[in-house]
Amino acid sequence: VSEFCTEAVLEQLGDLRRMGWLPADKRLSQWIKESCEYLDREAVKRFKKYPDSDFLLYVLLRDAFPEVKYSTAASRVVEAQVQRCLAQWKKVPVVYRAAYATVLNNHGYNATARRLLASLREMATSTPEKGMWWQQLDRSTFGPYDRIGCTAIILDAFHNVEPRCADIDKIRQFLILNKTNNDWGNG
Repeated sequence: VSEFCTEAVLEQLGDLRRMGWLPADKRLSQWIKESCEYLDREAVKRFKKYPDSDFLLYVLLRDAFPEVKYSTAASRVVEAQVQRCLAQWKKVPVVYRAAYATVLNNHGYNATARRLLASLREMATSTPEKGMWWQQLDRSTFGPYDRIGCTAIILDAFHNVEPRCADIDKIRQFLILNKTNNDWGNG
């Protein structure tokens, strides 16, 4: 069993679920449950060894499957990351602020998540012609994501925290115009 492969497949399934395209299938649901439990065990092992590590990607992934209950030990990992998000959000780069906003919103810290979006708005560049974007992302990565992937994470945060805000269309506009002008490859 590969933790990396399990995460990659779960991430894709989480995206399909969010878009409403994940089929209702008992075997798939069972695989998701077992995979989440496997990732929980791995996160707990890492947390015991490195309690000050960042577990942001794990929490974002697990939040996509709230029907799979956390063990008590995995809940401690999640809570530690939520507290890290609360304590550090003013000090982290743009894309992390967006990811923190999503995590905080998912865990009931809605007002703080909205404050993070307000800070993202302050850091953005916005024009009627090009939409809304973050120049800081030109030299940023987040896991496997480049500038475009990071912008998509920010778009997702806005959609999760303030689903009806006008900025969502501005960010989409930037992404569409960027796709028109650049080759994103196939990955």
